[in-house]
Amino acid sequence: MDIGGEQIFIILASANFVIITSVLFFRGKKALSIFPELERVHVLFREKWASGYSTKSWKTKAGGAQNVLEVVITESELWLKCPTVFAGVGRSYDLIHKLKIEEIQSVELNQKDKTIVIKLKEKHNPSGPFILKLKKGKEFLEILKPKLV
Repeated sequence: MDIGGEQIFIILASANFVIITSVLFFRGKKALSIFPELERVHVLFREKWASGYSTKSWKTKAGGAQNVLEVVITESELWLKCPTVFAGVGRSYDLIHKLKIEEIQSVELNQKDKTIVIKLKEKHNPSGPFILKLKKGKEFLEILKPKLV
């Protein structure tokens, strides 16, 4: 049996795919380990497939998430997270957070581009403000704004 160059390429490409997918999956599982299962918390708001970015650095501003963020409001927290395969990368772009609502200074609608700007209180602010593009932005604001102290 003679293995040709095309078959070797397919074998190596397949092995490479499995390795990269496995690394992304395990890094993602580790990044998402801070979140409990949704069934264990009272969810007030949830939107999948949102977009956004952190203003922490030029890297995080340029490397935001397009239609892969999940935004959740519980009784006491705001969660920003991604699906498992993207979560490891999302963490490196400052997009994986479990924020206590009392850590949030303000949440406002930017009228110019219809994005939501989330600012954290100074002592809880290793990141800059977060910018989110939500389909249900009005509902998000109606739920979160009254909870801010």
